[in-house]
Amino acid sequence: MNKFLNLLQFLTRITVSKNLKYNEEMGSSMMYFPMVGMVIGLIITITAFILKMIVGFEKIHLLIAGIIVMEEVVITGGLHIDGFGDTFDGLFSYRSKERVLEIMKDPTMGTNGILAIVFLIVFKVIAVDIAIEKDILWALFSMPAVARFAPVIMSYRAVSARKNGMGELFIGKCDKKNLFAAFIFSLLSVAIPSFLHYRNIEISLIYSFSILLIALYSRLFRKSVYRQIDGITGDILGCSTEMSELIFIIYVVIISQWIA
Repeated sequence: MNKFLNLLQFLTRITVSKNLKYNEEMGSSMMYFPMVGMVIGLIITITAFILKMIVGFEKIHLLIAGIIVMEEVVITGGLHIDGFGDTFDGLFSYRSKERVLEIMKDPTMGTNGILAIVFLIVFKVIAVDIAIEKDILWALFSMPAVARFAPVIMSYRAVSARKNGMGELFIGKCDKKNLFAAFIFSLLSVAIPSFLHYRNIEISLIYSFSILLIALYSRLFRKSVYRQIDGITGDILGCSTEMSELIFIIYVVIISQWIA
């Protein structure tokens, strides 16, 4: 429990206890990444449910979607979205490995990063809006959980491209036990709520396929990053989380069209 609470406080702005002892080996608790996502998902799902219950809000799904996306950024302190922007600034600068790492470490945001974040937010708001309109709020619960399976995969047997970076807490620290447990938690975060919503095992399995989609994306993304900087960084992990959220929610709304 202590490992999970440490991870929750590290990855979010949620403070469980100011007296909680800091765990310097958080990399050994990466199995709990999806569970941290479940906590975030539960909060934003409850928010969406309450807003839909308020008279008038049920007709303005786009506003609710905007609030949900903003709330998630606030909960995480913008940790992942900052890494997302830095990653696009660095990788799309097409410079040497050393220069790419310098750009990613620079606290100022470049054009590539700003544009990437803008498009990320726009597409995520649109996808969340569709999910809310179709009343598939369970997807809001699953989205952060599934997405946090991506950095677990990225970290498994990985090499850090930068020494003394924040990402070194996790990069290369994930073992098979953590990887398997994270997979199970991610799978359950989709399978159970989707089954409770549709009461259909086949439909639940179709949505659960998103886990494999995220796994495939993570492996391909890591391979691409390795070509440029011979390793990964904390920013890369954050980027993989944000991209996976978008991939998942778009997958869900597309599948929901076919099911309907």
